[in-house]
Amino acid sequence: MDRVKGSVIMFFIKYLRSTKDSRVLNSLTEDDQRLIKETIFPSSWYPLETFWRILLAFYEVYGERNPQNAREWGRSFGFDSLTAIYTDLSAYIEQNTTSSSIEYFCIISKSFFSHTRLEPVTLDIDSKNVRLRITRTSKNPGERIFYFLLCGYLETLVGRAGGQHPSVEWKENPEADPDRIVFDVIWS
Repeated sequence: MDRVKGSVIMFFIKYLRSTKDSRVLNSLTEDDQRLIKETIFPSSWYPLETFWRILLAFYEVYGERNPQNAREWGRSFGFDSLTAIYTDLSAYIEQNTTSSSIEYFCIISKSFFSHTRLEPVTLDIDSKNVRLRITRTSKNPGERIFYFLLCGYLETLVGRAGGQHPSVEWKENPEADPDRIVFDVIWS
């Protein structure tokens, strides 16, 4: 079973607990709803399918099915949530280049999901662009929403690391590989 770390899912669960929004809760399974009531530990593993269902429900109810809204979530709460948990990430970003900060995030991100990794394909300390790759994707609709969150997160990371005018785009099936997603991160 594919899993996700509590540090990734806990923001959504905290919000669900505080709002008790039936529009979101009704989209979830009984097992999902039981999990929401449990204590979520940042370093523990939780079912990935639950995370995808929660993301999809949030996207439909609060995000109005608008990819830009999901991207904004990644820019704001995604960055703040992860740097609150991984405090060394903020310090690293402040002291290093944009490219090395992205590489460091990729290293940390290896602990987020059990089934896949975010890894640099092209990374040059002096360049102003990086290509990142995710392999072994799940093809779940919730995963697509996560990609928009990740784009927003990376734009914030680039900006905090000193990159100007960050832009992140993702592409499915590059080079006709159905199990790969690439992210082009560009700044000036």
